Amino acid sequence: MFTRIVKVPLKGKTYHYLRLIENYWENGKTKQRVVANFGNVETLDVKKIDSAIASLLRYSSGHFKDIRQLNTLNVKQLGEIIAGEKFWRELEMERILERFLPDNHLAGNTPLLIKTMVLSRLVEPLSKLALSENYQHLALSGLESKPPWAAGFAAAYDLKLKYPARGQRSGYFQYKVFIAQHFYRAMDELIPHKDQMEIALHEREKDLFSMNLNLVFYDLTSSYFEGDSCPLAHHGYSRDHRSDREQVVIGLLVTDEGLPLAHQVYTGNTKDSNTLSEQIKLLKQRFSLKQCVFVVDRGLVTEANLSELVTDGYQYIVALRKRKRELFQPVLAAGRGQLKPIEGQKGLSGFETTLSEFGGDRVLFCFNPDKAEVEVRHRQERLDKAKTKLKEIQALFLSGKRVEGEKLLQQAVRYLERKKLSRYFQLHIDEYQGINFSLKREAVDFEAELDGLFVLRTNRQDLSMAQTVSAYKTLARAESAFKELKDFIELRPLRHWAEARVRGHIFICVLAYLIETCLEIKLKEKGLEMTARKALNLLSEIKLVNQEVEGMKICTYSQPSTETRKIINALGLKLPQEKLYVEK
Repeated sequence: MFTRIVKVPLKGKTYHYLRLIENYWENGKTKQRVVANFGNVETLDVKKIDSAIASLLRYSSGHFKDIRQLNTLNVKQLGEIIAGEKFWRELEMERILERFLPDNHLAGNTPLLIKTMVLSRLVEPLSKLALSENYQHLALSGLESKPPWAAGFAAAYDLKLKYPARGQRSGYFQYKVFIAQHFYRAMDELIPHKDQMEIALHEREKDLFSMNLNLVFYDLTSSYFEGDSCPLAHHGYSRDHRSDREQVVIGLLVTDEGLPLAHQVYTGNTKDSNTLSEQIKLLKQRFSLKQCVFVVDRGLVTEANLSELVTDGYQYIVALRKRKRELFQPVLAAGRGQLKPIEGQKGLSGFETTLSEFGGDRVLFCFNPDKAEVEVRHRQERLDKAKTKLKEIQALFLSGKRVEGEKLLQQAVRYLERKKLSRYFQLHIDEYQGINFSLKREAVDFEAELDGLFVLRTNRQDLSMAQTVSAYKTLARAESAFKELKDFIELRPLRHWAEARVRGHIFICVLAYLIETCLEIKLKEKGLEMTARKALNLLSEIKLVNQEVEGMKICTYSQPSTETRKIINALGLKLPQEKLYVEK
């Protein structure tokens, strides 16, 4: 049966009537007849139509429901999760976790707990306490119903229902703490097997990406604490500019594809160059690497480190501190005329030489004009601010407040030291002005000679200048890894105090970054030039929506945009059926 609008002309007007029509078979022919006439469309009583439909639904097969009774049960993040789970499977993380974790897993499922912590960081990095509630908003396989990991879950859940008030003494809070403890204990089980898991993951990565470990990049960062009492926490050089907080130092080895190879956690007061020796041993013993080029930034190496690299059969490309005035100034003066464009490096020029101080190593002087402009502007801004501050200090003496010139001088010295500007200014006490200052023009001129310059040292003789520079610039992958860990994966601040849980939290963050990097590599392989962050942001628009109507549950998902479809196709993601009806 079907409806039809029938036109009826009457007294010069045309009227439109709604009728219910039925097809039937008679004498070998299809005929039609009117089952019901609902009247003139213009004067139709819509409520009567709705009432008739509702009445007929009682005799239907059950697939038609009154949409006015539709109730949304929950909405879950689906897009980022299906992408994360794809690479979780391809890295065989489940198998690796099952292999190394002890047999006496938590009452639930330790691998599932770890997967939840890792993949949740692709959606929204949260504390373990917050995650104890928010995991319910993730469309993770294994979490379709109540969590399977809590032996005493029912009792804890009863507390939540009985005392729903949000307070630290409420049953609701106790419920969250109960679940959070399972995440904490999963981290406790994870960290003793970190080294073996990194080896297993590297073996899997080699199969996935046909990877040859010819270049290894090493860099350090720090992460500060909220709280105290962690044995790893110490004050040290803070890359977060939080010298007021204790911190840990993290060393990260990265492949030239950007994949994290291994990481180490050090006490917060560890000297940068003291970490390199351990990384050399790690490469040799854990990954059995006999040959590769170690790419390291300035400040992380000593001559002893480099000798150790050579002894172990490794080659290196390292950046040198460019403010070795007595060493570099005459070389620069002679070499400025030798600057030649570096092939494949837009705007860069350079020259190559050897210096007796570095044995037979090649030394490459490279100039970047764009970077030079930035450094000139940045230095001038810093100098202008310093002059303003020194004039303010000078004004204190002239104000007549009887401030001693010696105290003002100490204040000015401390300010310049804190801002690392002491080399640019000459200070002295003046009986009329309290203190006087002048700019050291020769220091500014020397710095200007170094603007845009970076100096590389390598014992690799067969690489061209362009190849050497390209390898060093790839070190930015390690720096980008740390930036992503801190800004998106939200490594910092650390809120744990037990050493094992600090290390576990960092390992969870590194695993999340590994998943993200795999995603980005796969997009690039498919010709889709897009950062993992942008891809995950687009995938976040896909939500799993669970609804209920008149005793029937409906599971569907929000439709992805055209751009998001490209990501889905490139990654080979499989979305669930568009609509799935499940009877209660």
